[in-house]
Amino acid sequence: MTETKEEPFEVLTMEEFMARMKIGRSTVLDWKKKGHLKPGKHYIQKGHVIRYIWTKEVVLDLCDPNIMKVGPEKKKLAVKRVPRKRPSIGINLDY
Repeated sequence: MTETKEEPFEVLTMEEFMARMKIGRSTVLDWKKKGHLKPGKHYIQKGHVIRYIWTKEVVLDLCDPNIMKVGPEKKKLAVKRVPRKRPSIGINLDY
């Protein structure tokens, strides 16, 4: 009989998960919204309590380049500066 070795896992809070993945809260919420984080595979939710599953498989799954989007693919929006016009004040300085 072959013995299957179960992979060790940890259950993390959002803050611990964010620290280990080196991402922010908005990224975690965005990943959940886009379906990159799947319930039962990447996290467990009971009511308002959410715990994230930490295994080698989960980490490798989340390090997919299509999810992380680091590097030249992620461009910042160019902000165009518009010069401010000075308000015209009708003050008579000769008075």
